[in-house]
Amino acid sequence: MFYTYVWLILKDERWTPIYVGKGKGNRAYDHRDKTNRKSHLGNTLRKYPHHLVQHWQDSEDDAFAYERLLIRCYGRADLNLGPLLNKTDGGEGSSGLVFPQSAREALRRHFTGRKVQKTPQACENIRAAMVGHKLSEQTKQKISAALVGRPAAKRSPETRAKMAAAKRRYWAAKKAKLC
Repeated sequence: MFYTYVWLILKDERWTPIYVGKGKGNRAYDHRDKTNRKSHLGNTLRKYPHHLVQHWQDSEDDAFAYERLLIRCYGRADLNLGPLLNKTDGGEGSSGLVFPQSAREALRRHFTGRKVQKTPQACENIRAAMVGHKLSEQTKQKISAALVGRPAAKRSPETRAKMAAAKRRYWAAKKAKLC
């Protein structure tokens, strides 16, 4: 059920370990597959050929112990002790952590407090102010120049229409939620 994993990259014709972790399920692949995540490890895995080595353990404690051992053996790059991109000595974390309802409510209050809650009248005032607002020709040219060569220009008209419809639905739902 639990495993310890090592990501290796092929660099200078040699397989080099760059990350050691403890996982369950698809955890080891999260580093590689989340392309929107801007991490040093994710970028490195996308840059070089890579390979994953997994070692299955009987318990989570065994997996943590083996993770600590491998990190100590290979060495962390941030401490100038080895090639690993790990930022800790391992052995911490928890599987299946579920926040209690009280903690979720506290987080919700914290982050909701940062948002400016708009009244329906405020939303209407903003909408009315933006109606008829036009961009200057100079601004349009700057936007156009910045978009030259971007992937959007290579998309088919059907794909662009689908994306535009999805974006309209998104913003309509967001506006309904705020107002």
